[in-house]
Amino acid sequence: MANFKEATAVIRQGDKEAGKEILLDILQDDPENDMAWVWMSAVMDTDDLRLECLEEALRFNPDNQMAQRGIAKLRKKGAGETAVSPQYASPATKPSSSVAATLTYLCRRLIIEKQYQFAENLFARNPIIDSIVFDEPQKLRVEPIVAFPELNPLFPYFDAVLFRIGGNGLNVICIKIRDAQKIKNNFISQDRLVEIGKGYLKSNHLRMGFEVWELFEREFTSEDEARLSALKRIPGFKGVMITSLAIDVFSRQVKKCYQPSLATIFNAAYPKRINRWLKEESTFSEEETFQTIANGGVKFGSILLGLMGGIALALVIDFFLMWIQWPSGWIVDMIGAITAIMIAIYSRKAKVDNKYQGIITAALFGIVYYVILLFLFDYWLGLIWIWNIGWMIVWGAFLGRVTDP
Repeated sequence: MANFKEATAVIRQGDKEAGKEILLDILQDDPENDMAWVWMSAVMDTDDLRLECLEEALRFNPDNQMAQRGIAKLRKKGAGETAVSPQYASPATKPSSSVAATLTYLCRRLIIEKQYQFAENLFARNPIIDSIVFDEPQKLRVEPIVAFPELNPLFPYFDAVLFRIGGNGLNVICIKIRDAQKIKNNFISQDRLVEIGKGYLKSNHLRMGFEVWELFEREFTSEDEARLSALKRIPGFKGVMITSLAIDVFSRQVKKCYQPSLATIFNAAYPKRINRWLKEESTFSEEETFQTIANGGVKFGSILLGLMGGIALALVIDFFLMWIQWPSGWIVDMIGAITAIMIAIYSRKAKVDNKYQGIITAALFGIVYYVILLFLFDYWLGLIWIWNIGWMIVWGAFLGRVTDP
C-alpha cells in the first residue's frame, strides 16, 4: 500500500501532482480511507472538486472534524451550488459544447458497437459519464459503467477512460480534450502508462494495450506531435503496447496516428474507421445501430456465396496455369481464399463480427478447396496443406478485423 505520510509530505512540499498520484494509490487499496479523501481535497483544482472529496471523507467517517470544517468553509464560498459539472465549473476551462458532444458521441459508439465500458472515476464525478444517455439501454451488450480500481491512476490525466477485456488481453482507450487552456498541463508519459499497465499485469498475465485519443479544438503544435509520438510503444517483454491519436474535431479526421510498426501493419484501417465515425456524428442513430447488431453475426449464406466465388476463381486460375504449362502454387490458393473471405464479409447487410465471418470462411475454403484438388488433380494432402489452411485462417482474422465497422 502506498505510504500516507509520504503523500502528505510531498503535498506540503508543493508537489500536488505527485501527492495526488500517491493518494490515488492509497484510495485504490482502501477507498474508505477518510483522511486520504481529506488530503485529496487539498490537491484538487476547483472548490467543487474539493467539496466532493470532503463529502466522500464524511460519508466514510461522519465524525471527521477536518472534513466538517472544510465543507463549511467551501459552502460559505458557494461551492456546490452551480449546476455545471464540477470538472468544468470554470468557464475558462470548460470545453466547447461541440467538442464535449463529440467526445460523448465517440464514447457511446465504443460502448454500443465495440462493447467497451466506462471505468468509473473513484475520486470525482465524470461529466462525460453524466452526459451519456442511451435510448435503449436494455439492448446494450455490456454494463456501461464499471468500477476498475487498477485504472484509477489514469483519471487525473484524461476526461474519459474506457476499457474492454478480450481473449488477447485488456485494451484501454483514454480520451482527453485539448483546448487553449490545457496546452501545458495534464500530460502523461510513456513510463507512467507502462507503470500503470505493469500494475495490472502483475495479477493478470495478459497483453495490455493503451490508446491515447486527444481531441483538439485548438491548433495541433509540433510539441503535441513530439509528445504523442513519444508515447507509442511495442509490447516487448513487459506486455504493454501504446498507440496515440490526434483528432481534429473541426476537420472531423484523425490528424496523426502514432502506432508501433507492427500495429501499423495490422491496424492500417483503424484511423479510417475513426474518421468515418466522426463524419457520421450528425446522422448516427442508436436504434439503427442496435438493429444492425441484432441482424449481424456470422451469416452462413454469405459464407457459402464466398466459398463458391473463391473456389471458382482459384480453379479457373489453376486450369489456366495447367493450359499454359505453368506450375500452380500457394499464391493461387491465397487469391481464392482472400476472394472468398471478402465476398463473405461484404455480401452481408450488417457488417458486424467480421473477424469470425473471415475465420470460418477461410477454414472452410481451405478444407473444401483442397478436397476438390484431391479428387480433380490427385493432389497429395500433406502437412503443407495444413500449413496453408493455417495461413488462410490468419488472413481471415486479419481481413475480418480491419473491415469490422
